[in-house]
Amino acid sequence: MVSGILPEESWKKNFRMSRDKFNQLVNEWISPDPKSPNKRAISSMKKVAICLYYLKDTGSLSMTVNTFGVHTSTASKVIREVCSAITHKLGPKYVKLPQSEDEMVEKAAEFLSKYGMHQAFGCIDGTHVPILRPVEHSQDYFSYKQYF
Repeated sequence: MVSGILPEESWKKNFRMSRDKFNQLVNEWISPDPKSPNKRAISSMKKVAICLYYLKDTGSLSMTVNTFGVHTSTASKVIREVCSAITHKLGPKYVKLPQSEDEMVEKAAEFLSKYGMHQAFGCIDGTHVPILRPVEHSQDYFSYKQYF
């Protein structure tokens, strides 16, 4: 996949972003540590690919390790490393939360008018994690993927 021969439509299907956006993410995320003595270290590109591939659907670790030819423990470490880097390095740059009550009210009004969602000011991807059905207000936790 990261060799560059995967067609663009397959690229988007496997990583949920274009090849250009993927490369931008890799370049912005982290460069390999030049002081690292480990000559067998996984490249930043492969680390990001492993992480995004794992996160794209239901998060099948066995499918991810088979696709990229790495050990399960390696994939687990890579996924945590990339998610942490995205959260701490890129999150503050791209995720802007309202800084005052007035900004919050303004954003909530925008969401209500655009999407009909009350008391919301933003949203994050449609990744859903199955939960046990709550006793109260269970309809509020029912996913479009047909589970709670």
